Amino acid sequence: MKSLLKISACIFFSGMLIFTSCKKESTQAITPAPSGNKPPIANAGVDQTIILPNTIIGLDGRGSADPDNNITNYLWTNISGAIGFTIANANAAQTQVSNLVEGVYQFELKVTDAGGLFDRDTVQVTVNPDIYRLYNGKSLSVVPVLILLNPFSPRRTVVIL
Repeated sequence: MKSLLKISACIFFSGMLIFTSCKKESTQAITPAPSGNKPPIANAGVDQTIILPNTIIGLDGRGSADPDNNITNYLWTNISGAIGFTIANANAAQTQVSNLVEGVYQFELKVTDAGGLFDRDTVQVTVNPDIYRLYNGKSLSVVPVLILLNPFSPRRTVVIL
């Protein structure tokens, strides 16, 4: 409790100051009572990179936590990137996204607790082109080659596996 000195004063036209009362009053600071509910902490996982023809990734929000152990809802949404993909279950902590095409995507996880408090986190997914595809759309066959060098011979031997 704090004490305040409350002074009332009157000023007359003659310039004299007269105190009419002087008393000590108790005041108490008003502090809102804590609700006890603390917000959850969303964790959308680590950024991911895949290479076509792979078109499926897993989103994992199981690293999210609530200090009150009361997460009631998970919601995955796409906030940037191409369209046409499918989120298997947007309301699950862990889900899959399929039909991704080349590009960079950002998926947001919103975690909500029983008290309506929420937190958001974002994960970035990069889908790179098929490194074996030529610019004309045809596939390129890759043949592993092993080059053996004999330091005692001027000839090099190429072996195709």
